[in-house]
Amino acid sequence: MVEANSLLNKVLITISAILTLLSTTVIFVTYIALKDYRSTSRRILVYISIADFLLAASNLFGVWKPHDRSGRICKIQACASACAYLWSVLWTTFLAVFLYTTVAKRQHRKGEIMLKVFHVFGWGIPFIIVGTALGLNKLGNNSNTLTSGWCWLDSNLRRDDLHLWLWLIGIA
Repeated sequence: MVEANSLLNKVLITISAILTLLSTTVIFVTYIALKDYRSTSRRILVYISIADFLLAASNLFGVWKPHDRSGRICKIQACASACAYLWSVLWTTFLAVFLYTTVAKRQHRKGEIMLKVFHVFGWGIPFIIVGTALGLNKLGNNSNTLTSGWCWLDSNLRRDDLHLWLWLIGIA
């Protein structure tokens, strides 16, 4: 079994995070540089890329930061990664709904209207969930039981409390 803070684990996370950072940067650059190819679906892809970039950067920081795993830095890193994860999942779902509405159903106007609603839910719901978790002191050092080397949900949570927050932040 590989220990969460082992060099092998850090190297694998680093490689994965760097590849994600590079690929999302390519998406940003091509979206900015190629104005003819800017569409709503590509804009949603940029939103997913923003979330994935932040998630990769947060996880990379989490495995290489100093081991002050009970302080403010740990909570900030847990907030950033949890928000970014939820943003990525929601915006990916919204992309699927948008494509279904505009391509399969051919309801382009409805798709554009839905995009405004997506912004409220796609950015707002994760802030509310993660802000609530932070306010209730549910985020922090997880003693490498839930994630490999970075902060997320506090490992001192009661079992039922942990399952609730796992569902809200991770599984749902």
